[in-house]
Amino acid sequence: MSTSVPKGGWPETRAELARRHGVSESTVKRALDTAAARHSEEPDRNEPPPQPVNPGAVRNLRWLPSEFDPWWRNRRRRGRPPKES
Repeated sequence: MSTSVPKGGWPETRAELARRHGVSESTVKRALDTAAARHSEEPDRNEPPPQPVNPGAVRNLRWLPSEFDPWWRNRRRRGRPPKES
């Protein structure tokens, strides 16, 4: 019996996604919460955050890296924009 990686990668928790992107778990949570709030206020202007693959779970929600990673790269960041070189 072989275990093949599902399309989109194995679902990961907030902690695993935080480690993957080199940030704290609270940064991932805050980014998801902020994106959801912005999308609910102005759905035309703000992309929705990726949805967990197990939305009914009480603990350890999981997201597909194939959906989370592109959203993470393109998310609207807080604070001062990066300097252009």
